[in-house]
Amino acid sequence: MATTPKPTGAWAAHAALSQQLAVEDALREQLSAIGLAIAVVADGEIHRHDHPDAKRGNKRVWYVCHHDFAVWGDWGTGEQHNVFAKGPHDPEKAERARQEAERRKRERRLAQARKHAQAAAQAQEELHRLPHADPQHPYLVKKDIKPFSLRQRGPDLVAFLTDGHGVVGYQTISPSGEKRFLAGTAKQGAYWPLGHVGDCIAVCEGVGTAIAIHMAYGRAVAAAMDCGNLKPVCLSLRERHPTVPIIVMCDNDYHRPDNPGVTHGIEAADAVGGQAIWPAEWADMPGGMDYADLWVKGLLL
Repeated sequence: MATTPKPTGAWAAHAALSQQLAVEDALREQLSAIGLAIAVVADGEIHRHDHPDAKRGNKRVWYVCHHDFAVWGDWGTGEQHNVFAKGPHDPEKAERARQEAERRKRERRLAQARKHAQAAAQAQEELHRLPHADPQHPYLVKKDIKPFSLRQRGPDLVAFLTDGHGVVGYQTISPSGEKRFLAGTAKQGAYWPLGHVGDCIAVCEGVGTAIAIHMAYGRAVAAAMDCGNLKPVCLSLRERHPTVPIIVMCDNDYHRPDNPGVTHGIEAADAVGGQAIWPAEWADMPGGMDYADLWVKGLLL
């Protein structure tokens, strides 16, 4: 049987360009299906974008596009997909795509590990150098809380985070309450600890809430920094404290249809056989309610 000759010269260039455009179109179509409308660049380099359903700056979605195939995925879920121009399945291209995705994954893990190590080293050095926080810091005064182990760098409070074994980074809190993480901090499963473990451990989101809970009840508290980290923190604590009851004291985000504070809090508590509780809805607090708010109102009893 005669084989179809491969195009050469200008025809080959046209065929290659047509294939590249087809791959780009197929990739755009798949990314559009998750709500991500972007211009695809077929340069063989890795490109990162925010996931439409997550907070800004997450850069979870990635893709690598070549002229004859593309690979994309979500680092938040671990999923990945191969993209080819429409036509017969090509096992060789599929294998190239798989190898490309694995190589990019290894590169990202190594780069991430280096950033985590650098952040941990910087945080450990600053922990021994920074002074204890001023009790009259505007954020503390507004929340009516004490600084406890918080440190201070310039105008910002500094909350050092641990993974249960050592310092891994920190979060800064400005006088107005703006929060930022040290670049490279390994946030998943890391928390700001307060108090000594006794008959139970409370887990919450923010530093201010953790201090309010500790001042009201004297409990050991772990501030997970955000609702998405509640479950990893609870799992970490359960591993090291297998018999201690864990209470997740959720933010009540009733101003949002999905109420992430309560939703993630229940999931975290269920994962460790714990309990999830949250404040009631308040008409004069349209932006949600947490235990720090109750403390300021004098109602955290």
